[in-house]
Amino acid sequence: MRLTRHSFTICFPGAQYQSYASSRGNITIKQSLENWLKDVKRTHPNSTHRCYKKSCQAHLAPEFGDYRVRDLSAQVIREWIRNRTSTLKSIHNGLTPLRAVLDQAFNDGIIDWNPLDKIKISKMYPALRLLPVICRFPDKDSATVPAYWAAAQTA
Repeated sequence: MRLTRHSFTICFPGAQYQSYASSRGNITIKQSLENWLKDVKRTHPNSTHRCYKKSCQAHLAPEFGDYRVRDLSAQVIREWIRNRTSTLKSIHNGLTPLRAVLDQAFNDGIIDWNPLDKIKISKMYPALRLLPVICRFPDKDSATVPAYWAAAQTA
């Protein structure tokens, strides 16, 4: 149970209320990513830290870094995903640090919900982007490629 201003003042009359969340309410996504990367460096292999750091510096910080954690919306994230030209796996992997930061902000009470929880990336990803992958790795029967193409066009 999260202690709200109302329940705090009932339990502790006369006490000054200041939540941890309110004191950290102005933290930006960039600051949160930097703090998270420090934790990852201590707890994960160096190669994992390098990959996450690269994703944060190349994609997440430039796009979302100036947003305060509490101001980042699902709509902003969806728009960024729609404009990406990489593979579905790359998008999922690239969002891992952002998901971790937003989960931590939720656990700390900075935000009421994680905006990434409301986004189904695979439903946003057009089937047509999968076609080059299908064409590179067709079944033994090359006649199936036109069937994949037809399915991708209707999806």
